[in-house]
Amino acid sequence: MSTQKRGSTSATAIKQTRHGQQVHLELSDRSYDIVVERGVLERIGEEIAKRVAPGGVDGRTAVVVTNPKVDLYHGEQVRESLEAAGFRVMSIVLPAGECYKTLQTVRRIYRLLHAEAVDRRAVVVALGGGVIGDVAGFVAATYNRGLDLVQVPTTLLAQVDSSVGGKTGVNFDSGKNLIGAFYQPRLVVIDPDTLKSLPIRERRSGLAEIIKYV
Repeated sequence: MSTQKRGSTSATAIKQTRHGQQVHLELSDRSYDIVVERGVLERIGEEIAKRVAPGGVDGRTAVVVTNPKVDLYHGEQVRESLEAAGFRVMSIVLPAGECYKTLQTVRRIYRLLHAEAVDRRAVVVALGGGVIGDVAGFVAATYNRGLDLVQVPTTLLAQVDSSVGGKTGVNFDSGKNLIGAFYQPRLVVIDPDTLKSLPIRERRSGLAEIIKYV
C-alpha cells in the first residue's frame, strides 16, 4: 500500500513482514525504511548492516548513544547484536533529562568521538527517547560533516513523532530547539516491546501525540 499527502514531496509504502511492518519513506536520495517489529532489537545489528552498510561492515564503528535506564534494559542486547554483525561498538551513556539537551552535551560527545578516532564511516545509533534522538541526531548531522544515523526510539512519543522526519537539535539558553538541523536517518527501528518498561504516564503522553495526527 502506498500513500502520498497532497502538496507533499514524500510518499510512503507500507509492507507487511513476517514479524511486523516495514514503512518506506520516499525522500529521493534521503529515503529510508521504518522497521516496526516485536523483538527486532535482537537482530538490530543485522538490520543496520543490511540497510546502512550493504557493501559490508568491514569494522565500521557503531556509536550507541543512550541513557542509563535504557542502557540497563536494552543496551547490552543492542551492543551484542551490533558486534555479532561485525561492527566495532562504542557506547556513550548520557544523563537522562531535558536539561542535558545542550551544546555542552554535544561537545562532550564530539570529544569522545575524536578521542576514539571515529571516522566518517561510523554509524550513530540513537537508543532512547526524544532527548537522546535529538542530541545524537544533531551529533550525526554535524560531526565530520555528517555520519549515518539510525534512530531506535524506546518511548511511544519518540516512536510516533521525534524519531521520524529528521528533526534534530538542542536547547540554547531559554529557547527550546534553537540550534539544530533537519537530518534524515538512514533507518528507524521500532521494537514495541521496549514500551513494556515505560510508566503509564509516558504511555499516555505518546497516545496524546497520536491523537493529534488523527
